[in-house]
Amino acid sequence: MIVPHTVAEFEYELPSWLRRRSLFVGPIVRRPNGVAIHRLREKYSLASDDFVLVTTAGGGGLDDDARRLFVVAEAVHRRIGDRKFRHIVVRGPNSALPCQIVDQRMTVVDTEPDLVSLFAISDLVVSAGGYNSVNEIRLTKAPAMFVPGKRKYDDQTERVRELAECGLAWVAPGQEPDSIANQVVVIVADHAARKNVRSQLEREPFTKNAASL
Repeated sequence: MIVPHTVAEFEYELPSWLRRRSLFVGPIVRRPNGVAIHRLREKYSLASDDFVLVTTAGGGGLDDDARRLFVVAEAVHRRIGDRKFRHIVVRGPNSALPCQIVDQRMTVVDTEPDLVSLFAISDLVVSAGGYNSVNEIRLTKAPAMFVPGKRKYDDQTERVRELAECGLAWVAPGQEPDSIANQVVVIVADHAARKNVRSQLEREPFTKNAASL
């Protein structure tokens, strides 16, 4: 049995017969691909000087997370203004909720198979704090605002708070969509802050316990 967590992250004691057959490999993350990046730029008509914002509820895409993130996405989009800006909203495979397309600068898709490569060309990502999403965002060095969801067996807030404390990301101020949207707009306008986060991520390469598919 391959377990995509470290022993400390897993937290549950396995029966001895199963533990002997188990391999804890840490997070398994995909890596961005140059061919995929080129294809994504064509797919979404992204110019080299576009500001690219990606909003995603991640693979979980549960409705409570998606509902809040879609409200945030729509509010952010309306407040960005006239700058050269593209906004790609990935709803997530488990979400049945609609996300309103505000104008031609916004694209809404159900899923994006090359999401990690899309992270790699993003200027900012707004995401829930899912295990895979956090690891892939960190691997691609993408500045990110995390909006952690609530899970019974997964503390998304704890996962992303540590990153924020190290200057590697931002965490949403509370759960009110309007306040989250305001903070995202501030980050979009603050090139120096985003550059600093990306530099911090470059200085702390994501290699420990990581494998690639």
